[in-house]
This record gives sequence, C-alpha cells and structure tokens, in this order.
Amino acid sequence: MRRAIVGRDEVFDRAWRLLSRPGPVLLEGPAGIGKTELWRALVDRATGARWLVLSCAPTEAEAELPYAALADLLRPLTDQVAGLPGPQRAAAEVVLLSGDVHEPVDVRVVGAATRSLLETATAAKTHSGVLVAVDDAPWLDRPSERALRYALRRLTGLATLVSRRHGRGAPEAVPLGLDEVRDGGPATRIEVPPLDVGALHHVLRDHLGVTLTRPMLVRVARESDGNPLLAIEVVRAVQRLPRHLPVRLRGLLTLVVGRRGVRRGRHRLRPPGRGVGLRTAGPQ
Repeated sequence: MRRAIVGRDEVFDRAWRLLSRPGPVLLEGPAGIGKTELWRALVDRATGARWLVLSCAPTEAEAELPYAALADLLRPLTDQVAGLPGPQRAAAEVVLLSGDVHEPVDVRVVGAATRSLLETATAAKTHSGVLVAVDDAPWLDRPSERALRYALRRLTGLATLVSRRHGRGAPEAVPLGLDEVRDGGPATRIEVPPLDVGALHHVLRDHLGVTLTRPMLVRVARESDGNPLLAIEVVRAVQRLPRHLPVRLRGLLTLVVGRRGVRRGRHRLRPPGRGVGLRTAGPQ
C-alpha cells in the first residue's frame, strides 16, 4: 500500500520509475522540505512490491560510531554471513556484532564482505528487486561510508536511493560516489520541490488541526517558500501569541517569530497540539 504523501505525486512517480530500472536516485533539498518523508514513501513502496529493502537512517549522534549505519543496512542479511570466506565472515561479524572476533578488521575486507552479501542478495532472485536506501547520507559514519562506496561501485542489478540536505554554499560531492558511471548510469539527482498552497493546507490541517483563511495561508506559503516544516513553525508561532493582539499585528509577528524559530534549529515535528488565537476559516 502506498504511503500517503501530500503534493509529491509527480516527484514520487519519477523516482520510482528510475529505481525500477534499476538505477541510483539522489533526493536533495533544504532542511524541512520533506526529503525523509519522500524517502520513506519510496521505501514503503519497494517493500510493498516485495523488494528486499536494505536501509539505514544515520543521525548526527551516531556519526562517530564505526559501522553503526552499515550494521543497520546489512541486518536482514545476517543469515548469509556464515557462507562468506573466513576473513570476510569475521569482518561481517564485527560489523553486525554477531561473532566473537576481538581483533581489528581491515576496512577493505569489510568492503569486500559488504559487496559479497549484496551480490548474494541480488543473485538470489527471491525478491522482485533489491533496494539499498540511505537517508541523510552526510551523517554516515566514515567506515560505513567507505565500505558502501567500495561495494556499490562494483555491483550491478540493484537500486540505490539516497537522500541528503544541501545548503546555499558551494556544491557538495555526491554521496557514496553515486555520480560515477556504473550499471544504471550515474545517480539521477532529484530536487524535492516546495509545496504549493493547496498542499500546505493539508499539511497544516493534518499536523496542527487548523484551517487558515486563504489570505493567511497564501502569506504563510510565500514567507516559508513552500517549506512544510517552516510553515508549521510559523503557524505554531502565532498559536503561542496572546489572544488580545490585533489580527494584523498577530500576522506580522507570526512570520517573524516563526522564521526565527526554525533558523534556531527546530527541525523535528512535534505531535499535533491545541494552540491559541489562530485565525481560521469557517466550516468547510
């Protein structure tokens, strides 16, 4: 069953077609634009289509933990480790913390073990496809990144889905070397677009339980540049304002306070809650 996503049908369909070739896809966009939600929807689609999904979603807190991301990604293949050659088996057991190996392992052997496990999964033909999916790739710990880069350069017949946040500075290198020519070609880079007014209406209603007047909704959409997380924080800002403020002043403070709140680093959605004083539309 397809995961419900708002305002992303076109980009979702394009990404799914590319993955089905199979080929590598890179989702890009600023913080809060909805990359992870789209990534999850594509992972859910692959799972529903009976693909073998090997995924990880590293975080900043785990970026210094060696092989944390790779262990998550390879976990579904644990049963295949016993069939690896001795050095590769030992390396895989270190990554998965499933053996009794206490000696350091060569990162090249970890890369070879990763490649062998992914090759076995692809060749098995027990699934409709194989998807390697990495969310927020810049937070990959360095050993996991090196092993995955090594393996993916040498593999054919699997799809790769990666997301990453980008800023306004100089262009950054494509994660995992996905811009290199390989089976399926270099990664197709898909910029996750802003949401339009209609889509933001549904996002705000679903997350905050409010329906804005059309003028306010248009203004929030304009000031947030269609960024759903920023739009949510802008509306939350006005919910925290006193009820007695004039409507015009409340609208101005909403946009100022909301944008400052997001810039200070509120990047996670909170559960829907009851706010105060938000001017909403009448019954629909």
